[in-house]
Amino acid sequence: MAKQKASSLSSDIRDTSILGVVTWIIYAVTATVTATVGPKGLVFSNDTFFSAYPAWTIAQLQTINIDTVTQFTSSGWAFILDGNLRSDRFPGAILWAVPFYLIGGGDTFSIGPSAIAAATASAITIVFMHRALLSLVNRKTALAAAVLLAFGTAMWSVSADSLWTHPTTLMGLAIGSWA
Repeated sequence: MAKQKASSLSSDIRDTSILGVVTWIIYAVTATVTATVGPKGLVFSNDTFFSAYPAWTIAQLQTINIDTVTQFTSSGWAFILDGNLRSDRFPGAILWAVPFYLIGGGDTFSIGPSAIAAATASAITIVFMHRALLSLVNRKTALAAAVLLAFGTAMWSVSADSLWTHPTTLMGLAIGSWA
């Protein structure tokens, strides 16, 4: 009996590991890692830009000020505090992306590291949801539900695509569901 439980646990861990790696690869390959170039220059979603840019400034310039984007002050995504422009986006997404900018950021801003941060948080979400589901349903159902969540919902098209506030929020909820 103990040998059977150990084998089942091993299969569950293998399923979760493969699911996590495959999900992360698909998310990372399909994430929006470049900006669209429009008639007025680079085009970003304000929501994702004002999460990503402060992460870059923290990692590369060691400041939370985003003064170099003053042309966006009328967008409602930033505010002025003590004479400096600051993002009004939630700190969780910004802080989650900082290590990705420390590793993959450069002297000029790129949306790429924040997209990889979003893909990573979303893949971690799937891993923890799979682990949580294993405590509720059988192995095949848990795997099917996790795959459905990963690729049949806005998890892939929104959360894993860019650094919205969704990836870190969903990751926290998934970890809480598992714990």
